[in-house]
Amino acid sequence: FIMKKITLLLTLLMTSIGFSQQEVLQDFENGGLGGVFGGAAGSIIADPQSGGTRGDVAMLTASSSGEIWQGINISLLKNVELTTDKTMKIDVYSTSAISIAPKVVSGSAGAPDSTAAVSHTGSGWETLTITFNTGLDNTTTANGVYGAFVIYYLWNSSASGFLNPAVDRVFYVDNIQGVGVNPVTFTAPTAAALVPPTSDSYGL
Repeated sequence: FIMKKITLLLTLLMTSIGFSQQEVLQDFENGGLGGVFGGAAGSIIADPQSGGTRGDVAMLTASSSGEIWQGINISLLKNVELTTDKTMKIDVYSTSAISIAPKVVSGSAGAPDSTAAVSHTGSGWETLTITFNTGLDNTTTANGVYGAFVIYYLWNSSASGFLNPAVDRVFYVDNIQGVGVNPVTFTAPTAAALVPPTSDSYGL
């Protein structure tokens, strides 16, 4: 009986060691917004929810006069590892149903760019799980350590592409989570890593 308990304890211990825990990699309390592109806008404001207690969050604004692939670069406090666990989490606030497309780039040692999509029901703050195993936007499954995070504002999940035409949209994000690792040296890409897509497959 004692041996069974010891075996169970060791099994649980090895399991807990084998799976790294996710942590908050950006909460926008001290900045965190990088450059926008395609006609998008981004700023840091107080929690938009009435009586909200989240502190500072990122307000992301899409414009109907912008490109369909408009979005923003987000600075992470640590690099994110997407090997065994290919998921990240993000808190999103919206009062209407929307879909967005997060993307990881600047991979170490040739880790490929990867884009995934998440959908929000429009109920206010929701914690969405991003799984980087679908290879949307002409990318592939994530596998490695990444130094940068991008959010495309206008995604059409039913068509697996960008909304066309672009629409006006405002939503908010907070508490981007993932398996964080200490910064490492990345090989500089031959082209700008955060340049948005211009493929004819997106109707541009």
